[in-house]
Amino acid sequence: MKADAFNWFCLTTVPQKEFLCETVLRAMGIAAFVPVEWKVPRSSRRHRRPNAGTPARAYPLLGSRYVFSGFADVLPMHQLHQLHIITGVVSVANTPAQFPTPTIEYLMEMSQIHIPWRKAPNPHRSFQAGDVVEVVQGPFAGHTVPIQKINGQLATVMFNLLGKTQPIEILLDYLEAA
Repeated sequence: MKADAFNWFCLTTVPQKEFLCETVLRAMGIAAFVPVEWKVPRSSRRHRRPNAGTPARAYPLLGSRYVFSGFADVLPMHQLHQLHIITGVVSVANTPAQFPTPTIEYLMEMSQIHIPWRKAPNPHRSFQAGDVVEVVQGPFAGHTVPIQKINGQLATVMFNLLGKTQPIEILLDYLEAA
């Protein structure tokens, strides 16, 4: 699909039906795409790392409800209103907003790239001695360790280094609940 052959608009759809809307529009002969980011889901709630061979899944890049569609001429509002899956058109001053071709091409290009991601940190975390935590930053990132004691903003955790268990002090900001 060549982006420069169309006038691009952003349609809103029913939440979590972006890919269905894209499929319906394409079946009608309308150029459509949902900008996505590819993520590898966790294998379960207990394991943060995915299993080997877990396929990446596409998630809408702009959150939910947005589908970009390209039309050769004007926006066929009468045709779009007949589709119950489309709830509206992104507008500025009651006029459908047309998106520039370079922006659409950039979004299409970004949708092909695997974007590494990490779950957002929990700002309301609290730890106690005995809690098992995951180190998320620094040279020990990715290790799961128990907390021995907490002193201010530092936690003492036990690492197995060079065959011996050693106490290491790590900033609490570098830890997440495991």
